[in-house]
Amino acid sequence: MELAMMQTNLETVTATRDTQQAARVRATLAAMPHMVYGCTVFNDGISWIARLEMAEGTTLVGRGNCPQAALMDFDNQWTGVK
Repeated sequence: MELAMMQTNLETVTATRDTQQAARVRATLAAMPHMVYGCTVFNDGISWIARLEMAEGTTLVGRGNCPQAALMDFDNQWTGVK
């Protein structure tokens, strides 16, 4: 599910006081790779970048036209989803 959609879903669920559903959405958000591994998000002047430098000298990069899109691309790169 898309990050922005999940965040909207969390706000909606929280507003309706469906605590079990809100807990499921929070757990899903917390388990996303960008949350677990704490990538750096910045704007390079052209696009937004979500980057994580790993110990093996490997760098994983996600790109997008906004921070959320860069984070989603990062997560998709991590999981191999296209």
